[in-house]
Amino acid sequence: MSTKKEEIVNQVKDSLGQKPKFYSSKNSLDVYFNELYDIVDNLETGFNSQKIDKDYVNKNIIAVIEAMINAIANEEEKNNDSTTFMLSLNDMKLIDRFTKFISLQLIYRFLPSSIRPQKYLLNDNKEVIYGVFNTIQRENNSELLAYILLKLIHLFTKSDSNPTMGQSLHKCIKLTNFYYDLIIGCLYLIAENVETNEFETCLLILENNINDTYELYANYSIWISYLNNNPKTQTLLSKQLSNLVVLKKDGLKSLIQFILQSKESEEIDLSKISHLNELILKKPSSCKTNKQYFYLLFSQIFDLLELEESSVVIVGLMNILSTLYNKNMKIINDFFFSRLHSEYIYYKTDKENESVISSSNLIKKVNVFITLTRQNDNNFIQSMLEYRNEYDFIFLLYRYANYIFVNYKKNKLNQTIINDEYLNSLISTLKFYLLCSNGKWYLLNYLIVNYDVESQSDVFGKLQISSKSKLPQLSFMSEVNASTSKNVGVASQIQNLQHYIKTQDVQNELMMRLLDSISKSTDIINNVFVTILRRWCESYGVKDDDPDVFLQLNDLKLMNSMIDNDNFKDAIINDPGNILHLVVDLLELPSYFHNLKLVDDSDSDDEDESVETNQNVFNMLLKLISYIISGSTTLTQKSKEQLTRIAAILNERYSKVKETVSLTSKIMQILKENNGKSPVVEDNIENVDRKLLRQALDNINDPLPPIKAQGLYEIRELLLKGSDVVDYGVVLELHLNEMKNEEPFVYLNSIKGLVVLCNHEKSLQYLMRLYDEYGQKDSVLRISLEEELRLGEVLSQAFQNKKYLMSKDEPLHKMFNIVINKINAHNVKKVDNRVRMSAMSILGILLQVNMELLTESELIDCFSCIKGILTFEFDEKDDSFKILRRSSIYLLNDMIYNSGLDRFVISFDEYESLVALLKYNRDVKETDDVAIDMINKILSIISDIWKETFTLKEDTTDDLLNTLKIR
Repeated sequence: MSTKKEEIVNQVKDSLGQKPKFYSSKNSLDVYFNELYDIVDNLETGFNSQKIDKDYVNKNIIAVIEAMINAIANEEEKNNDSTTFMLSLNDMKLIDRFTKFISLQLIYRFLPSSIRPQKYLLNDNKEVIYGVFNTIQRENNSELLAYILLKLIHLFTKSDSNPTMGQSLHKCIKLTNFYYDLIIGCLYLIAENVETNEFETCLLILENNINDTYELYANYSIWISYLNNNPKTQTLLSKQLSNLVVLKKDGLKSLIQFILQSKESEEIDLSKISHLNELILKKPSSCKTNKQYFYLLFSQIFDLLELEESSVVIVGLMNILSTLYNKNMKIINDFFFSRLHSEYIYYKTDKENESVISSSNLIKKVNVFITLTRQNDNNFIQSMLEYRNEYDFIFLLYRYANYIFVNYKKNKLNQTIINDEYLNSLISTLKFYLLCSNGKWYLLNYLIVNYDVESQSDVFGKLQISSKSKLPQLSFMSEVNASTSKNVGVASQIQNLQHYIKTQDVQNELMMRLLDSISKSTDIINNVFVTILRRWCESYGVKDDDPDVFLQLNDLKLMNSMIDNDNFKDAIINDPGNILHLVVDLLELPSYFHNLKLVDDSDSDDEDESVETNQNVFNMLLKLISYIISGSTTLTQKSKEQLTRIAAILNERYSKVKETVSLTSKIMQILKENNGKSPVVEDNIENVDRKLLRQALDNINDPLPPIKAQGLYEIRELLLKGSDVVDYGVVLELHLNEMKNEEPFVYLNSIKGLVVLCNHEKSLQYLMRLYDEYGQKDSVLRISLEEELRLGEVLSQAFQNKKYLMSKDEPLHKMFNIVINKINAHNVKKVDNRVRMSAMSILGILLQVNMELLTESELIDCFSCIKGILTFEFDEKDDSFKILRRSSIYLLNDMIYNSGLDRFVISFDEYESLVALLKYNRDVKETDDVAIDMINKILSIISDIWKETFTLKEDTTDDLLNTLKIR
């Protein structure tokens, strides 16, 4: 080895075991941390040799902290940079070590032994405080603890009273658990009534410094289970946890994320949604009244509806709204619907103190209505629409969409924000509310009649384009119209008219896109078309000195567009009776068609414009008649009479028009074929159900998730009412297909529908088989892991709802065997533990709901399964094993709670074996604090049960009877 290499090796050897070097260029901060290392070393070495009093705290701890804060702050000030992180990894490790020492030496030492430090503070080094703390005698000195906490909180937090703490140190402290140790100390003093107001303020400061509300939920939950031996502090922390939902601006969002575990997975468990709803229904202690609570809660709900994009959070929100609506509709009326209609459905009279709603606010407020399309509770949506005026509700949404559509087509908007995707979302939103409303086609007709959408600006404000952002804004300012000359030029009038008609054509394009989006809803389209046709017909049949010629023109254009679009053909002829009646009335108009072009060689250049229009109308009517006779196999007597009359009119008045000749012939042919036939009249209820089913299936086939979810809801309603039109096999496959959907509000609706389908025995048997055969090589039923887990959720919910009778317990025993086999997987390493946990969840439900129907043999199998998991399955690197073990412990608790011990622990040897296994897991193997606490609870319960069940009888002299007996 060369001399140079030997020098390098020796340098490496010498460096091993030495303290880390905190400097490379010997700047002031690096020098300080080199000194701090020695200080912390000395503190740890002499942790138990000095009396801890105010003098020790001030000289050895507070003075060091102040020096550290000043050194970091000075370095930031010297570099004139408060944003760059100044600390190295070694610096951060030392700060973490120092704060851990402070927590043990100055906080936990003065807390009762019932409040144990968590494992993050401890290690196996018996030479320092971290390895021996649990053997140190605690001190009872609340006064000193209060002094220490106030000093530490003032120094280590950023607040108005302490602006000097540097950003780098603050970020570093937030990465440790030090703030939580301070919080526990504060809660203990509050529980002991020591300077309560002072430390309640400290709690708020600490929570504000932690800042991450999700983290608060997670750590508070861990601490609550850790404080079982100190119920007073535990109760206070539980209250603090429940108050986060209103004390934090993102309290509700973080609660939804935490309960639904959206940061870990996008998969949603229905049981977690139920738990979330239960929590929301409980008023936090920080709110004096329900009114205060719901005001704060709904303020957050509106904020989330405006901006939130996470599907999981939105699903949580929609379930909260639906739960509150069904629990107490007055809550939703007072705190949601009323605010929605006063602040989001604009009326100029409500905006006297507001001149302009900015582009950003207007877009956010419209987003509320877009987000609410994720709500699958149809009753909720209908109540929302009808709360004040559903016509205004739809009109204002349509007016906004119309304004965006027209100006987007004219390239007047910022197209990085207002693009095709945004336009489609607006059309989908309108479609959703129309389909959910009770007034469907009435509302569409209202939009068509009010074609001049800006004519009501004096009521709803005027939409404008911001010159800066090129985005829409809403103005409530009264316009001062400049005086205009009465003598407007003819050329200018014509130009304005042409512009108006072009704009109307663009508006009609939007209306046609909206109608096309609901073209499968045949009843709606048919009623809209008939209404337009009737209105147009009546406008010529009634003498009016001032007819709305623009409405007439608009109606005519819409009718032509609908007839020329094949998507509307089936809908238009769905109910031909009304249309034929109107066609007869039109053809009988005395003067409308009198100038029709009757021969082919007429000079088109000489035609009057009205003649051309009448010709177009006549051709439209002929096409309508053609649609009806080609699409109808059977006709009612009334339709036959109308067709006969139409054929007579065409033959008498228009026989020279070539298009009528062949059409008249077809009419006579169809009448001949229908002679003696009459359409089958279905039962009214069944007919209504068929229409509902058809609508539901159309909605499910819609590509938009909210509409798809609405269809699943509608089918579920038919299932719940036991409608005869439902084919269970078809509906089952349909729900299984939608269960694969990635959108939570779609697959959650499919899960709810499958739970209802489980009331049908064949459907339940099929789902059980599907669940059972997952992963089996010889199975023809191929499903993914995701589908398996969702099926597990379905079966868990189904058996939770079923209390089987003795005569119908076959599915119960079959389900038991399926889940036991899944948990006792022969090749555990190849089976995803999530499948086993799913099975464990179902097994827990079976034990809770139907345990009395399970045989002794089944309970013994279950007990053996639990013992197997606790004995053999342990992997520190895989968290799923920790959850599996915890689940097995909870399962054992369920078994004991529901049946005692005597059905599966049948000997004293088994009892001793169980106790030994539980103690071994608690003391040696288990690292999960929640599992350890549950083990302690079970050990206490089974000890009491055993003492109660097995005892020595002392009231007899018979030696044979004076033995262990069962009472």
